[in-house]
Amino acid sequence: MNSIIISPAYGRDYNTKQAIIESWISGKDFKLHFPTQETYCSIRDFPAGTFCEIRYGGMRKVTSYVIKEGEGKV
Repeated sequence: MNSIIISPAYGRDYNTKQAIIESWISGKDFKLHFPTQETYCSIRDFPAGTFCEIRYGGMRKVTSYVIKEGEGKV
């Protein structure tokens, strides 16, 4: 299973887990965090089964989500 760390892109932020998950599933852009850099991504860039650690609420909150079949790359 792949694992990624992401946060909302372009200054967007969310206060609830439901809002951030809905945004991710709808295909909005997020920042993909690597140890030395960041790049933009969306759910379409990852296969089913990818474990996502999603940071929100000013990077103070975190939730997890596993991409299901039919979401992202198939």
